Amino acid sequence: MRVHTWSRAVRLWTKVAGRRMNGGRCGRAAGIGFTVLLTLAVGTGTVSAAPALAAPSATPAGGCPQVAAEFVPGTWETNANADPSVAVGLLKPIADELNRRFPGKIRVRFPAYPAQAFTGGLAYGTSAAAGKQALTDDIASLAGCANTRWLIFGYSQGGDIAGDVASQIGCNDSPIPADRVLGVGLIADPQQANTGGQVVGPKVSGQGIAGGRVQGFCKLTSRVAQQCDDSDMYCSTNATKNPLLSSIGRLVTQPPGATGSSALTGALTSGLSSSQLTQLPGDLSTITNLTAGNGSADMPRLAEAAARTGQTLQGLEDTASWVRQNPAAQKQLAAGAPGSAQQSANSFLGTLSELDLDGAVNGAASIANTAQAIAAGGRPPAGVLAQPAQDLAAVTAPIAGSPADVLSQAGQVLSILKPSVVIDQITNVGTNGLALARNVPAIGDTLRRLGEVLTNPALLVPGPGQQLLIREAHRLSGDLNNLFRPFVVLAANADLKLASGLLRMIPDPSGASLIAALIVDLLSQVDVVGLAKEIGELQEALWHGIETSDWLGAAGRAAGAGLGVVSVGLRALGSGEKTPTSALEAPSATSSPGLTSLASQFVELAGSPGADNLADIAAEGLDAASFLTSGTHVSAYTEKPIDAAGHTAVTWLTEWAAAKVQALT
Repeated sequence: MRVHTWSRAVRLWTKVAGRRMNGGRCGRAAGIGFTVLLTLAVGTGTVSAAPALAAPSATPAGGCPQVAAEFVPGTWETNANADPSVAVGLLKPIADELNRRFPGKIRVRFPAYPAQAFTGGLAYGTSAAAGKQALTDDIASLAGCANTRWLIFGYSQGGDIAGDVASQIGCNDSPIPADRVLGVGLIADPQQANTGGQVVGPKVSGQGIAGGRVQGFCKLTSRVAQQCDDSDMYCSTNATKNPLLSSIGRLVTQPPGATGSSALTGALTSGLSSSQLTQLPGDLSTITNLTAGNGSADMPRLAEAAARTGQTLQGLEDTASWVRQNPAAQKQLAAGAPGSAQQSANSFLGTLSELDLDGAVNGAASIANTAQAIAAGGRPPAGVLAQPAQDLAAVTAPIAGSPADVLSQAGQVLSILKPSVVIDQITNVGTNGLALARNVPAIGDTLRRLGEVLTNPALLVPGPGQQLLIREAHRLSGDLNNLFRPFVVLAANADLKLASGLLRMIPDPSGASLIAALIVDLLSQVDVVGLAKEIGELQEALWHGIETSDWLGAAGRAAGAGLGVVSVGLRALGSGEKTPTSALEAPSATSSPGLTSLASQFVELAGSPGADNLADIAAEGLDAASFLTSGTHVSAYTEKPIDAAGHTAVTWLTEWAAAKVQALT
């Protein structure tokens, strides 16, 4: 059911007001603001480039602290509008303890940045670029304090950010000289490289998912302490064992605008974040309350709430549309246990399907534009905002009325659903594609042998010979059923077109990713599930004939459906050209440079030193949501002891930092 048509009056008035704004001083100011926002969004473009800095003042207005401590939170632990003076996330206990031990001596800051990973419409690289700028600006604000010493910490995405800024300081003395830095503590750094800086605790076998920093930490090398749990793929991925996974990580963590990253990050990025959905009821309430009087309303606040509402509703609409078109996403949501977050998200999507989300998005945008125009000095008709606000409230009532826990769960699931499903597509193609490739020779041989049985004239002649041939056909069809299993799993759980495109984006010198993409392309032309179903039905029909001694009926079934199975199967293994009838009479002549040849190359590459062993991706137990957000690895750093004294990563860094501050006094 679609409801409500948005007010024509508000559209007309907003259009006129928009002309006024664009033609005057307000229009110019808005243009400048958009340029600034765009600059912040695209970031610096490369990891090593030094951000542009204003000349530091000699002494900041607030004075110069003895120690300035920067703590960069991880994914989802903060946001771009957060208060930098408020400690949050996994690093909070370190900041709190340092403040407790050294009252008045330390200025603690938690730089505000988006902290998104393919959620809220932001790719990881875009979020990290904004975080690096925020941290650099914060440090630069005290650059004139010659006697201030620095401690820099970062966790997860924050470790990526803090590590890059520390590298900039150590290698380029910017924005402060390296000798002013007491220490750098990084937890779960995606660029952990086992080189440069001390890796504290148990041995780490791999490198970070994003690869190591090219220039390292230079002058700060001896003052960098890294914490990484070896089971955490975010900071410890075996590039030799899983170069495909490493390639994905390097690609998707690049800064915005990096070559080759835009297509893959676009495929991964969701337009929704968990915090947006939980904030939506409050924004809708603000719109309702501020439009009731209209004359004395806080128009800037109204415009902000309406704009944010429109963005959230657009994210919901895009997500719902994507789920409707993606069977793998539907399957993942439907598989949620009763009471689970997946089930809550699935139910919430059902609610959205009854709403005119497109109309609600347009309505929120109209309210935002109108409020901006009024704030700029426009004079709207009386009550111009009242009806649009009522329409918006009516359409979104089912969302605003949802319990807070439902919105929270739905937001957590839906915000990472797209990147999670897409990464799962890649791993599914890697694991089942390799298993299928290994089975291709046996599939081809079994199909040819089945073809020989089905074209044997004795099959239609009653007697012992017929019975032996039917039993042999039953056995071969059973073998085919098992051999095609990876084929069926691959087709049932992957969008083959999407998976092929993603595989082609991965920079893989071994060539295995491209071959896997070509294999997927060939498979996408075959009705895999239908073929497997035919094989299973043939097997059952033959078994029924054997059990009931209906040899003639079984022979007829085999000669009919069986020949169709063999024909389609052999054509799938070939070059895509139609298999001639003679191929069934002389099966050995069916070799071609199609799937069979590609599968052979794929298996050979997968087993060679340093190449992609794609099956190991699943064996490693990679969880897509964990890979993207690192939200599941908190306990490894807050509860797991790393030394004989029982320190965790967090308590060890606390003592390490405290010792450095103590040495100054």
